[in-house]
This record gives sequence, C-alpha cells and structure tokens, in this order.
Amino acid sequence: MTSPTLAGPARPVALALCAAASEPLRRALTTTEAAAYTGISVSTLEKKRVYGGGPVFLKLGRGVRYRVQDLDSYMDERTFGSTSEYTLH
Repeated sequence: MTSPTLAGPARPVALALCAAASEPLRRALTTTEAAAYTGISVSTLEKKRVYGGGPVFLKLGRGVRYRVQDLDSYMDERTFGSTSEYTLH
C-alpha cells in the first residue's frame, strides 16, 4: 500500500482511511495519513506535537500515530456556526 499524498483533494483518501479505521484492528494513522484525514498539513501536526494545541497522539517506540476517534474529537472541538462564535484560547 502506498502512502497517501497531500496533493490534490484529500477527501477520497480520508474516506478510505475511515473505512480502514473501522476495521476490527482499529488501525492508528501515521502523521501523513492524519494530515490527509484532517486537512491539516504534516508540518503543522509536527509543530503542534512539540508546542501543544494539536490532536492527542500515540507514541509507539519511535513512531507517532493518531487514532481516528481522537482526530474526530479534535475537529469536533473546533466546529463553529459563525465567526463570532470563535474565540482564541
């Protein structure tokens, strides 16, 4: 299986990752896969891991993984109905 790229629309990749994540093993996503799933760049996810403010991640040995439910929660917490609802934390 090839790694998804961030070039072009990420939606088909994200849908495929959703299907893969719903399998019984509940596969955790790599940073590249998490970036495609959320629409957040790889470098932003990496910076947020260092400085905070990003989605919860797993550290497995030297690898970093993201659970789909954690990414969904992260995005749900940042859902607004209008720009007036948004406040900087």
